[in-house]
Amino acid sequence: MNKRYEFVDNVKGIAIISVVLGHLFAMVSGSDPMVELDRPVRFLSVYELAVFFVVSGFLMAQKEPEGLDFKHYTVKRFKRLMPVYLVFSLLYLFQEISLTNTLHIVTGFGISVLWFLPTLLLGEALWLLVRRLGRTWLQAAASASLAAAACVCGSFMRAGEREAGALWLQAVGCVFVLALRACVGQLFVGVGYALDGFLKKAGGRRTALVTALCLAAGISCGLAVSTADWRIMNIEEPLLWLTGAAALSAGLVLIFYSLEKRRLRVPALGQIGRESLLIMCTHLQFGIMPLCISLGYQASAASPHAKSYVLWGTILLSLAAVETVLVLIKRHGYKY
Repeated sequence: MNKRYEFVDNVKGIAIISVVLGHLFAMVSGSDPMVELDRPVRFLSVYELAVFFVVSGFLMAQKEPEGLDFKHYTVKRFKRLMPVYLVFSLLYLFQEISLTNTLHIVTGFGISVLWFLPTLLLGEALWLLVRRLGRTWLQAAASASLAAAACVCGSFMRAGEREAGALWLQAVGCVFVLALRACVGQLFVGVGYALDGFLKKAGGRRTALVTALCLAAGISCGLAVSTADWRIMNIEEPLLWLTGAAALSAGLVLIFYSLEKRRLRVPALGQIGRESLLIMCTHLQFGIMPLCISLGYQASAASPHAKSYVLWGTILLSLAAVETVLVLIKRHGYKY
């Protein structure tokens, strides 16, 4: 049986809350905003999904060498992730049946947030190939080069989007974008893998210093990034984004690792982390957030002097509604 790392669940809890808040903020700021939320949305988009890749790399490093055999590991992860991808993709497709959505599902480009799952699968697989280079400096150089090149290629891909016409060209474009995402994802997986080696050797003071440096670099780079849409590979400042995402993600892992060493745990956050896959797949389903935002605006109109309070009330209501849906799904036998 695989060991459960409680601090990893806490990190995943922070990550999925960031994902939900990022989408909620974007919805609010996109329609008669109560407050200016562009900056929080931009900042959250820097690291919110990269954290899951870093955590995945850390957990990969805990496995025995035979557990990281390319074929064995990839098949196991495929069986874990792709059924979830297909089930929730069909739920999205039933809401809006179209040729484009069908194409996105089949190619792995993904509908809505579900693009994350094929990207994670391929990112892990690609990192296993990079890992075969042996020497650490070769792995780091190859991984960073792949990620940087993918970000640059993403801008060319977006420039040619308007010319895509034939269905087969659209399919090729979708697969190409998926490959670019995976090239970026493997970098974050590699960062997580390297973190395990660092933590096995570093003492408390060194860990604290590296944590502070990661957070400082991550926040500085994150605030400087203007656009970082990993889904469609629209990255305006690739080096800043890659640095910020990797540093912030590593910093979060180091923070919660240090807290657990001191026996400081956050059970509620860990529970959210354990449900992160289900939250990822459901939080934009069933019209939960639009309904909560609509209720928030109605309350705001009734109490114009309390707009900021209504905003945060709307956020809390949305999170509570998502959690309620999860409880109902789990109660009816969904296992994950």
